[in-house]
Amino acid sequence: MEELGPFRVNKDGSTLSRNNYAWNSDKCKYIVLESTAGVGFSYSNTSLDYNKSGDQRTAEDSYTFLVNWLERFLNTSQRTSTSPERATPFGGFDPCTEDYIANYLNIPEVQKAFHANSTGLPGPWSACNGDSDGRIPVTLTRYSVSRLSLLLVGGVGYDGLALVTVRGAGHFVPSYQPARALTLFTSFLEGKLPPSS
Repeated sequence: MEELGPFRVNKDGSTLSRNNYAWNSDKCKYIVLESTAGVGFSYSNTSLDYNKSGDQRTAEDSYTFLVNWLERFLNTSQRTSTSPERATPFGGFDPCTEDYIANYLNIPEVQKAFHANSTGLPGPWSACNGDSDGRIPVTLTRYSVSRLSLLLVGGVGYDGLALVTVRGAGHFVPSYQPARALTLFTSFLEGKLPPSS
């Protein structure tokens, strides 16, 4: 609702409008998986899970979810819809989008429709990341790529691995630079690097 999907939440916090830069199309369908337990609408029926984190735990939980999801919804292409009851063109970045989304996602009927907060966790839903994300800062990404000691071609990548940055964007690239983010994603699906400008 803030970045990739077909809709944006309007300023009133209760209606939606079409996202002209959505990443879902005839070419692609995707699943957004929030992890670990407690991030976004993800949850666990075991309270101890909220204290567990790390790559191994995330990989195991993600794998289990995807296997179970595929078994249940193998033919999802026939079950998806991107037709809102009220769709109007979306124009431009709104720094208050996160507030609108929080209001919308805290509507009990919306949470019920998303099968979210089924365990009745106290308190409202809220976003948890920002430009200075301590878990995925661009400096850490650059450091991690350099530690791979791969030959860089043209300073951007080698053998299928590329470090691409989008200037003028914060942590949520599609919120800050929706057209550039869509170009990046489309280029990835086509197996090529995005244009340099």
